[in-house]
Amino acid sequence: MILTAHNLNYRYRGNKKDTLHDVSLELRKGEICGIVGTNGAGKTTLISLLATILPLGEGTLTIDGITADKRNLHRMEMCKRISMIPQNPAIYERLTGRENLRYFARLHGMDERGGRLSKRVDELLEAVGLHHKGDELAGTYSGGMKRRLNLAAGLVHGPKILFLDEPAVGIDARSRHLIMTLLRELKKEMTLLYASHYLEEVEQLCDRVLLLEGGTIVNQTKKRRSGFYLGKRYRSLFGTDKKETKKKGGNS
Repeated sequence: MILTAHNLNYRYRGNKKDTLHDVSLELRKGEICGIVGTNGAGKTTLISLLATILPLGEGTLTIDGITADKRNLHRMEMCKRISMIPQNPAIYERLTGRENLRYFARLHGMDERGGRLSKRVDELLEAVGLHHKGDELAGTYSGGMKRRLNLAAGLVHGPKILFLDEPAVGIDARSRHLIMTLLRELKKEMTLLYASHYLEEVEQLCDRVLLLEGGTIVNQTKKRRSGFYLGKRYRSLFGTDKKETKKKGGNS
């Protein structure tokens, strides 16, 4: 297993109730695992905890053989192996797309020896369909382009695990298609954990899905020929059968 988490609990300061309660999961190398749940189910908190953005409270977390501890002694080593794509793009709008990627590459210790950095930046701009926009300010990009650049920034150091928090929500059809196509290709190189509250997205992409309700994993299933079946629990939570799940539209 590339990631193992046991009995994770997390409570935000000032809250009387845990946001996550007794969550355990494992990720296998080369799989795309989905997390579905309604707003407030704890998806972002879980991904942020697994990505070491939030401090480990109760429970254990091991990533690529490195076990986290409450003092964050091994956090830097873990961060070399993982990356998180947040729901809201974390890019610098006053920099060009190319400058953004060069900046994040340098944060991960990449340099220009042998042209390695420039080559990596060019590859990523091409992969996300922004090669023709690389020298334009990111602030001039459409919402979908910013999300694509955000994805490229998260891939710059070649992580082993990629955490994605609804990366395709509210974007145009072309950007959605490019992102989904790239994520399927990335499965050859890394493990992905994809959070969404749209089962249709998860069905297109994932090998396995976990249902998160009230901060606890209440069901999980592997993909069948007809897709995923999460049972009556899913329909009662979302108020619809999975066949009726609609695509979310968005701006361009």
